[in-house]
Amino acid sequence: MGCCTSKPTTSYDEKGGDRGCTDVFWLLVYILFWTLMILVAAFSFVYGNPLRIVNGYDSFGNICGTKNNKYVGSLELSGRDMTGKPYLLYYDIRELKLCLKICVKECPNRNIRDMDELYTYYLQTHNDICKYDFDYNSLRYISDKSGFGTTFGPCPKSVYDSEPILNRCVPKLLGDVTVGVLSGFYDLLNSWDTMEQILGDLYNSWHQILGLVFVSLSYWFVRNDVLTLKCVLCSCLSCYGSITSFTC
Repeated sequence: MGCCTSKPTTSYDEKGGDRGCTDVFWLLVYILFWTLMILVAAFSFVYGNPLRIVNGYDSFGNICGTKNNKYVGSLELSGRDMTGKPYLLYYDIRELKLCLKICVKECPNRNIRDMDELYTYYLQTHNDICKYDFDYNSLRYISDKSGFGTTFGPCPKSVYDSEPILNRCVPKLLGDVTVGVLSGFYDLLNSWDTMEQILGDLYNSWHQILGLVFVSLSYWFVRNDVLTLKCVLCSCLSCYGSITSFTC
């Protein structure tokens, strides 16, 4: 009676080939990524104030919703306490880059078409939407009020029913202003002046950013140590349990 035997049809070399780094490209990408991150961090150390981005700031350098604002050059309306005025109001939503901006207590909750309506709104709400040093009583005695509401103040050129979005007063959707608003925001986002302002904010906030980086690193090290300690304890308990089960 015969028997069957089998042999491997191919022979395998148990010793593999020489090993080496096969991800040189991705290593370079990784190094490039970290280089760019370091550059971004360097800009954050040299430029910036995060509150200027988060809260917004008026045309006089005051950060909305904050108390310790610094004086800016010879601007008389800078260095003011804006604790009670957390929202930024644009005087002309079609000219966001050029118009006057001030901090307000609340965003306007109605459309205001002329200075008489603005004066009535101020008496009812005490929400100051004109320049900080503007005397509202002057609206009572001057017949020609057309020069008060302009792009550069002292009062807004046009006031719309608005709601706060990212601490900015944004008009609710209106058919006659939507196109102008979108165009204005597009021009604003594509302005190099805006980039300079953002870099300036990063320069003023490098202390906070550096502190948060160290806090994150500290948390990471502590977390790793805690996980390592847990693994060691679990291993010791497992060994103790195994020995106990065999000896009992």
